[in-house]
Amino acid sequence: MTDLKNAISNQQKAVELTEDGHSDKPMYLLNLGSSQGIHLKHFGELADLDNAISNIQKAVKLTDDRHPNKPTYLSNFSIDLTACFLCFRELADLKDAISNQQMAVGLMDDGHPDKPMYLLNLGISQETCFCHLGKLADLNIAIFNQVSLMPFFEILTDSCSKGHRPDIDNPFVGV
Repeated sequence: MTDLKNAISNQQKAVELTEDGHSDKPMYLLNLGSSQGIHLKHFGELADLDNAISNIQKAVKLTDDRHPNKPTYLSNFSIDLTACFLCFRELADLKDAISNQQMAVGLMDDGHPDKPMYLLNLGISQETCFCHLGKLADLNIAIFNQVSLMPFFEILTDSCSKGHRPDIDNPFVGV
């Protein structure tokens, strides 16, 4: 526990010492938010969720849409907003999560190797929305996004059949 608290403390200092215009500040904010998320998972302190969301939201705001890390920041922000929804059942959090995931997907080229993961996460959030609201449109959109993954799986299957074995992470874990 002490190591994690020290990590969070040092990351907070790095954020405080870095000006908003500095190119590394969004990354520092993301790392701080991620550490706060880990602290939440281990100790259940809900203030960590608020802090994580706040820091990752700042990272998103400080990052230009053309920056290659913007989809990652949006995706992480979405994951924390979904966690917030699951804790407090505020529909606005889930809607914001879906909106940010849509932006992340929209910022990526179709050939980007991480796009399937972003589409999968978007589909999962849309399915969550359906489960809580019962609106068929949410389920249809979730299915559409998950069906959109088919070309990526065909490429993967083709690659594996040729003897290539790519390293595949769990698609349910955020980036």
